[in-house]
Amino acid sequence: MKQAGMRRAEANLNPMLALWVALCNQTWKTSWQEIEARIIREKYPVQTSQKTSQHKQVVRQLLRGKLSTPDGIS
Repeated sequence: MKQAGMRRAEANLNPMLALWVALCNQTWKTSWQEIEARIIREKYPVQTSQKTSQHKQVVRQLLRGKLSTPDGIS
């Protein structure tokens, strides 16, 4: 894993240890799925409640006909 002259950062120690344990315990597939899910959640966070409520309000107004859509969009 490590080549001559390479140093490990302390911040990466726990993630590396977790991967090593998953490999040794033969739980790699499950562990990797959990890691992948966490990365996706961090990369694509759920909209904040304020943005979600604003979006819902605009959609309701569009559905009730209170807002007009640009020409060519129905």
